[in-house]
Order: sequence, then C-alpha cells, then structure tokens
Amino acid sequence: MKTDIQITTVEEFHKLIRKHWNAHYIYRGENSDSYELKPKYGRTEMIGKRDRYYMEQLYFNEFKRTSIPFLETKLEND
Repeated sequence: MKTDIQITTVEEFHKLIRKHWNAHYIYRGENSDSYELKPKYGRTEMIGKRDRYYMEQLYFNEFKRTSIPFLETKLEND
C-alpha cells in the first residue's frame, strides 16, 4: 500500500530518510511516479540526425568533464 507523505522542511525529509535508512529507496527528482523513467537524452525532443548527434556529443562531453575526479588515470582519448 502506498502512503503519500507531505514534507515541508529539510528536517522532515532527513527524519524520514533516517527512519528508512536500510531500505532501498531512490529519489527520482520527478513530481509524479506516473512519468516514464527515461534518461535526459531520451526525454529531449530532437529533430533530425544532426541534432541527435549534437546533443549526444554535449552529454558525452559533460560526462567526461564531471568524471575526472573519479578516475584513477588521466584520459588520453575518448
């Protein structure tokens, strides 16, 4: 059974999380569970093959940029 809980403060959110700390909940960042679970690339409205390639390159470059702190070796190429 699903129960709706309204959280109005950060403190209430932390209390709820601590209460269920050993559970396997993941916050999706969506305001409805009826939305289809898709990555950002899949939600983007793109027209044409060129636009799709451009957006894929943007996302890939962002991934490379933000992954640097987690890498053990320096990137040499893609």
